[in-house]
Amino acid sequence: MPVPKKNNRPQPPDSCVSDASARRQEFTPEGADKYDRKYLIDPGYAVREIAGEYIAVPVEVSSASPPQTVLLNETGYFLWTLLQQETTYKNLIHRMTDEFEVSADEAEKDVDEFLSCLEKYNLLETRTEGTK
Repeated sequence: MPVPKKNNRPQPPDSCVSDASARRQEFTPEGADKYDRKYLIDPGYAVREIAGEYIAVPVEVSSASPPQTVLLNETGYFLWTLLQQETTYKNLIHRMTDEFEVSADEAEKDVDEFLSCLEKYNLLETRTEGTK
């Protein structure tokens, strides 16, 4: 899987889901501060590269509901790969600032947008740190 090049300004994650209404929302998980949570992407999705685009597709499709496909830009793809293993909000911010030429504030805004998109479409599992 390709990795974004160091020192590139990431694209804003406005194409994390194919619905623009999910943009520019601050991520605020219910019941706990976002810093006290661990995050994991829905394991029922796999990312495919098709014609230079990254698209997350459901591994299994049910006839009861149409499949939700997720279009990922470079930033979204980077965050998606991190979220394939349980991780913290702080780690996502840290990895964004290490990988891209962005401030912590910019990274936090991008992470908030992406997590909001994932949460809106029920593609994100969260739990409070210290619980299993």
